[in-house]
Amino acid sequence: MAHSVTETPSQDTERCLILQDVLFPPQLQPRVDELYDSVLISAATPEQLSAARGIIAVLHRPMDENLFARVPNVVVVSNFGAGYDHVDVKAAEARGIVCGHTPGVRLCISRLGLLCGDRK
Repeated sequence: MAHSVTETPSQDTERCLILQDVLFPPQLQPRVDELYDSVLISAATPEQLSAARGIIAVLHRPMDENLFARVPNVVVVSNFGAGYDHVDVKAAEARGIVCGHTPGVRLCISRLGLLCGDRK
């Protein structure tokens, strides 16, 4: 069944753990929390880093092989904003990680879920 970018997963859908570099503003973070289990990269335990399926980036902190080696199950990095030049795309591609950006947070959050679900 195809999901629209605004559809909320059903209760029987397994929640995807995602990593965030920072929390979104108060008017947007509840939507992330509604759709996903999330943890800040800086606060993540080794078990959470291993279990995470995606990363939402906001601050353009470097995302490179050093990070990707610690997140073996991540399949997507989605940047909220223009561009993703802070992401080492070659290192990501070598690990099968899809990189992208979306200027609109609603699409960023929803597309992340679609990729997490499609690439199990």
